[in-house]
Amino acid sequence: MKYTHQTGKKSTVKLTIEFSEEEWQDAINKAYVKTRGKYAVPGFRKGKAPKPVLENYYGKAVFYDEAFNNLYASHYYEILEKEKKNYLAVQKIEAEKITPFSTDLPKGLQFKDSYFGYSGACAGCGETPYIKLATMLFGKNMVIANATGCSSIYGGSFPSCPYLKDEEGAGPAWANSLFEDNAEFGLGIKLGSKFTAKEKESVWIIGGDGWAYDIGYGGLDHILNGKENVNVLVLDTEVYSNTGGQASKSTPRGAMVKFANSGKQTKKKDLVSIAISSKNCYVAQVSLGANMNQCIKAFKEAENFDGPSLIVAYAPCVNHGFDMTTTPNEMKKAVECGYWSLLRYNPTTNDLHIDSTSDFEKYEDYLNGESRFSAIKELKAETAGILLEKSKQDAKNRLETIKSFIKSNENA
Repeated sequence: MKYTHQTGKKSTVKLTIEFSEEEWQDAINKAYVKTRGKYAVPGFRKGKAPKPVLENYYGKAVFYDEAFNNLYASHYYEILEKEKKNYLAVQKIEAEKITPFSTDLPKGLQFKDSYFGYSGACAGCGETPYIKLATMLFGKNMVIANATGCSSIYGGSFPSCPYLKDEEGAGPAWANSLFEDNAEFGLGIKLGSKFTAKEKESVWIIGGDGWAYDIGYGGLDHILNGKENVNVLVLDTEVYSNTGGQASKSTPRGAMVKFANSGKQTKKKDLVSIAISSKNCYVAQVSLGANMNQCIKAFKEAENFDGPSLIVAYAPCVNHGFDMTTTPNEMKKAVECGYWSLLRYNPTTNDLHIDSTSDFEKYEDYLNGESRFSAIKELKAETAGILLEKSKQDAKNRLETIKSFIKSNENA
């Protein structure tokens, strides 16, 4: 017997088993002995007819099914044991840990282990790449306080868990808190770690915009205006994604979502500008598909900043209404048209950088590509144009606010 296997689509494997003529005939003989009692032939007592007689009377294939099933069953487990040994052998191969390329760039970072594996998130989810990136950079020493929401569901649903450990048994420590107190929960972890034998180096407080902009904002504001060295990652989908896509304070004007069926009438809350104006915490706004280098740089700067840090990450969602196989490109389009700006701010040096350019001529094309914006044109044609134009002006105003901060810093 010999076999080959070939990887197919959707995580399937095609297994091809070849049996020798000798094995096949032996299996047929065994099948005859086992099943001959089921067959009756005129002139013979039941179960006493010779094999050639049964084959002549019922056909050559009379024992084929039984013979095949017996062969398959006997060799399947033999093959499985061999493949298990092969798998275990591969697991013992040490990955290349040293790379000549800088881990400030995607080219070098790809050689590092990720401590975030396969999750149950939606295909094309814009949140999970940021968590994977964070674990590639800091996973060995991470403690994660995760707010309730999508990231807590795909991050910790029993019995599976996407968070991994390395060959030394090290990896992120993860715990989930509620919507209303995740910032306080993460702060408590940081304060409590000071009294343990070994203080974890990297505390990350992670959640969506429903937590950061709305329900948990009070605790978040407290942390960003404090002195504890914690990192906050806001996975901004601009809706309450896990509960079906309801409007949050992060939802932009004109978006047609639940609780805003006629298009949201008010502007998106400018969390980034609020945080920068405190002049106390590191702040970055990122979009991984638009600029990977800037995103990696922001994560590293946040981690190295001695104090609270905030990263607001653009995370396309199935509730946005576009082809989720194009998520990275959607991230890029959002930045190119000025819908989402890339920036980094360090209060210690008072440096504020805008890391993207905005072509607002592309703004309408971007909106038309997502049903959360385009649908309102069909239902509210008379007011849609006005509302979406205001959305564009909101984006311009957010950018101008950042520019005014830069100008103020230059004049200081």
